[in-house]
This record gives sequence, structure tokens and C-alpha cells, in this order.
Amino acid sequence: MTDPTADLSPEARAMLEAFEASLLDQHDIDAASREDMVAQMAEALRDGDPAALAGGDPDALLEQLRRTVDTLATSGQIGEAERDAVVQQFGAALEPLRSPQVRRALEFSRRRATDGDAAAAAWLQRQDTEAYAEAGVAPLRGLHGIGV
Repeated sequence: MTDPTADLSPEARAMLEAFEASLLDQHDIDAASREDMVAQMAEALRDGDPAALAGGDPDALLEQLRRTVDTLATSGQIGEAERDAVVQQFGAALEPLRSPQVRRALEFSRRRATDGDAAAAAWLQRQDTEAYAEAGVAPLRGLHGIGV
């Protein structure tokens, strides 16, 4: 049997796992309904905005989730209370993505994957140089906020 999430990006898989976990907390949703909602969410993630997922923009991710659960609520698969609870729980789960350090780590990782190690390291060095300049201190050579 193949993994139904195999064609999803790591970001989309993480979003789907968080969605499924939030559904598990809703004790009035039976297993069959939960499986159906997860399948619909997976389909929405396949059809969704890949830039929002890849960029890890928490507002874009939350909006994408909100559209999906609104569709589920409109079709009667979940009630308004369940919809609101899922959106609230998912919003809380996305909160770490708002951290500047996490945003920097995600961008560094994206740059390593798309541009290579050297280009990512150069970007990180520029970020460090700019941060030191803004703070009015001299940079420490060879040290970065994220190791290469």
C-alpha cells in the first residue's frame, strides 16, 4: 500500500499531520468522518498555493486551512464549533513560524535546497553582517546564527 501523502511536500505533510492531530482532539468526530476530512485536506493541499506552503507563511497557511475547514463545514461534515476549534488549534500550532529565528532557519534551509550550500552560506553571512551593522557592533568572524 502506498502512502497517500507521498506526493505532498514536507511542509504540506506537516500541515496535514497537524490538522489530523487537531481532529483527534475533537471527540465528537468519528473515525470515518476524520479520515474523510483528512483526505479532503490532503487534496486541498495538493491543489493549494505551493508558495505559501514552501515559504512557511503562517498567515497564508492558516488561510488555506480556514478555506478547507469552511468547505467541510459548508458540506455539513463538521459543525461550526469544530471548525472554529480546528482553526484555533492549528493557529496555535503555527505560532512558532512567527519567530524570527524560525523564519531565518526556514529561509536558510530553502536556500540550501534551491541554491546550494555556498549560496545559502553567503546569504546567511549577509544577514549576519546587516544585523551587526544595525546593532552597531562588529561581527565575530566564522559565527552564524545557524551552522553551515
